[in-house]
Amino acid sequence: MRIAAPQLPMRVLPDEGAGNMPFASHVSLAETALSQDGCGRRVLFGHSFGGLVALLALMDGVQVDAAILYEPIVLSVLDDCDAADLAARLWDRALVEHLALSIADGDPEVGVSRFIEAYNEVRWLELPERARAGIVSDAATIGHLAHTAHYLELDANKIAAIGTSVLVMTGSRTLDVTRRMAQRLARLIPRASLVQVEDGGHMAPTLLPEPIAAQMARFLSSI
Repeated sequence: MRIAAPQLPMRVLPDEGAGNMPFASHVSLAETALSQDGCGRRVLFGHSFGGLVALLALMDGVQVDAAILYEPIVLSVLDDCDAADLAARLWDRALVEHLALSIADGDPEVGVSRFIEAYNEVRWLELPERARAGIVSDAATIGHLAHTAHYLELDANKIAAIGTSVLVMTGSRTLDVTRRMAQRLARLIPRASLVQVEDGGHMAPTLLPEPIAAQMARFLSSI
């Protein structure tokens, strides 16, 4: 049973009423863009917000032979009756609401830089200036996605009904919240396995492609 989490000061984004529509549109794209691997299998992969999109596609009944999720952002699988889970959820909420406040106050870089540094293994000022400018220009979209992902409640019964073989991956050096989400999700999906990538953080698919690919190949060869 979920209990109400302590409330933090919150200012919602102007387009909050769009609900999970940004993810719904991505799910539609994922379902139509699926391609076969070298063995003719349809494999769905998702990382972070993309992992949430892949999970939603699986819950929607997309027909695939396997799915691989690296640290999907699925806050609703955390158990608010577990003190550590609740602390992890509130940590993410503080980031999301700080981002929303900075956007509403007309200073999006303050919030988006803090959000990027929290979830990525890089300091904001270490990013190229052009990359920073692009992220700031997309701050409203990032804020909307982060806000929606945090408050999106998924049906645990639908997750438990997923019949696809799923590999859930996490990194040994990742955040507590992302590790806990991966662990909880892997327990919910009947045919899921959980692996940990050594030295991996939340951005391991980009920063450590070789060990990620090795784990993916091992998983696919087993199904």
